[in-house]
Amino acid sequence: MNLSLILSMFLWAAVAAAWADDPTPIPTATASPAAGGPAAVPTSTPGSDLLRSVSTNPETSNQGQPIQFQATLARPAGLHLSVYTLAGELVYQVDQAGQTGANAVTWNLKDQAQQPVRGDVYIYLIQANDGVAPAALTGRVLVIP
Repeated sequence: MNLSLILSMFLWAAVAAAWADDPTPIPTATASPAAGGPAAVPTSTPGSDLLRSVSTNPETSNQGQPIQFQATLARPAGLHLSVYTLAGELVYQVDQAGQTGANAVTWNLKDQAQQPVRGDVYIYLIQANDGVAPAALTGRVLVIP
């Protein structure tokens, strides 16, 4: 089994688990990575334009540099960031209110117990929910100690 297939299966499982309580079917489509940007798999309810884009700065973190996720919203919504290891273990999660336009969510490269994470590839899931049309985007970041 190749790594791409394993990651695709994990990403689908993460999104499905996130909406386990929501009976709305969630279609998926693979997006092309922007020049130098992370690959993302957009996932949303049909017709939802709530979560327009997500980018990371930096995509590769060196020597403990925090990673900032920029989420662009079509309208105000709650934002939820989850960060997972490739094995599917939840490392970090945070909720915050999001406004129309660009919103920054920062991960300080620590786990929920505030311990520094090890160098590795991590999968992120950013969810936006305005109570009408939830949406999510996933991608990956690299942490180099």
